[in-house]
Amino acid sequence: MGRALERAGVLVAAYALDRAIGDPPRPTHPARLMGRAITLYETLARWIVSTPEQERKAGTLLAVGLPTLVWGSSLGLLRFLPRPLRLAAEVWLAATAFASRDLGLAARRVSQGLDRSLEEGRSEVAMIVGRETAQMTEADVVRATVETVAENTSDGVVAPLVFAALGGAPLALGFKAVSTLDSMVGYKNERYLDFGRASARLDDALNLFPARLTAMLATLAGGKGVGAVRRWLEDRRHHASPNAGLVEASFAQALGVRLGGPARYGGIVVERPAMGAEYPAPVRADIDRAIGLSERVGYMTLGAVVLGVVLAAPKLGSRRRSRAPGGRGT
Repeated sequence: MGRALERAGVLVAAYALDRAIGDPPRPTHPARLMGRAITLYETLARWIVSTPEQERKAGTLLAVGLPTLVWGSSLGLLRFLPRPLRLAAEVWLAATAFASRDLGLAARRVSQGLDRSLEEGRSEVAMIVGRETAQMTEADVVRATVETVAENTSDGVVAPLVFAALGGAPLALGFKAVSTLDSMVGYKNERYLDFGRASARLDDALNLFPARLTAMLATLAGGKGVGAVRRWLEDRRHHASPNAGLVEASFAQALGVRLGGPARYGGIVVERPAMGAEYPAPVRADIDRAIGLSERVGYMTLGAVVLGVVLAAPKLGSRRRSRAPGGRGT
């Protein structure tokens, strides 16, 4: 039980730290170090590989190697430190895996940019989406922001909390590495179709449970019932992603807005399926509503994982004792 309470305390403290200060820009932030490592690896790999098969192999090595290296090095660091320093270091490392505060700040900057001009709104939303923004209308900017808040609530808040509960800061940072890989190389375009395939698939696999937890908690936090669940289960079947569509559909139902629709990528307009087609398109005020929903989902997830860690401790302790010499294992 002592270890479980320690893990629960680290989760609460790390989440509180993220909510208080977010991720101040600094070159030594783990995510930025990961980003530089990915860029360096890709640059070196593209000097060597020359065929699609070689790109897939190089990309697979990156997808497996970077998260493993991040997990192993952070675990080794924590084991090396004396206990008081270890706890403080684990809180800080876990906090860097969360993105709750920064997600809200980035979305609010888009809303504030729109207050000044459409051009400034486009400039701000370009910082948080992968689609082209130069030709966006205000409605497009608002919709893209709400969709990004929804998707990143799962990727940047719920998922790292789940992995931190399962394996502490090292596992949360290992997931952060996978998420960073997906955001940098996990695109289905000519450049990354082969090189980024393994990263995209690994990210999809690791987000399967967190995305579904996010969708259920968004429904609860939005005060919706079984009807909303049925609707977002229907809508997500039309989306190419097994996770993003599910989360966006659940936010559409929770907020009562229509998401999806056309988006431009690499000069090509992609018709994304509508989520919550029965509702009106989101307006500027819905950005704040989406942020509030995201924050409620984050706190609910924190409560759920802390409770899970504490409740699982006696069972895990009993299982370990039964396997020990002289125990009553069957």
